[in-house]
Amino acid sequence: MDALSDVLRVMRLSGGVFLNAEFTAPWCLRVSIAPNSCAPYFGRNAYLVAYHFVLEGTMRVRMPDGEELDVEAGQSVIVPAQ
Repeated sequence: MDALSDVLRVMRLSGGVFLNAEFTAPWCLRVSIAPNSCAPYFGRNAYLVAYHFVLEGTMRVRMPDGEELDVEAGQSVIVPAQ
């Protein structure tokens, strides 16, 4: 088993909010998610993990520190907490 799988197994994660969207070029989206954003669904949580998974095509992600990443189909990007 790989290290990420071990970490996820030990963390005992719970909950989830899933959004499904389809975009076509040109498009841009700016998102800011805080633990309070999910409070109506899960109560007040100490931690929130925001991520995007690309089913098809590609997207460019600009992280809070300004770094840009190209994410392709089958890849995920985890957005660090601010």
